[in-house]
Amino acid sequence: GETGNCFAVVERNTSESIASCRFNCEMKFAITQVDPATGEEESEPYDEEYPLEDLEISTSDFMARVAVPDFRAAWESMGHDKEVLAKFSLEFKTQEAAVATVIAHLGMQPCDGTGT
Repeated sequence: GETGNCFAVVERNTSESIASCRFNCEMKFAITQVDPATGEEESEPYDEEYPLEDLEISTSDFMARVAVPDFRAAWESMGHDKEVLAKFSLEFKTQEAAVATVIAHLGMQPCDGTGT
């Protein structure tokens, strides 16, 4: 057999918030019996299906870890119309644990020493 890759492109509706979702995946292929000595087909191909692992898309899939040399300047350059303020309650024993979990869950990268 031969190993290969498969890629899927999913268009995001930007008017809706990002939500996690899961897709069922299966590989569909045709099998043909081949004579190993001659390489000629011995039968008509028949279709087969093989279930694959589900594909899960989460918030972190829409984030890119980017190094920003001067975060404050980059933040201010975006303007206040891009800013969203919200209050959340995170139930962690330490602030460090909360920061680490948020970074991992959202696929973000801390900058300016904020990851410690």
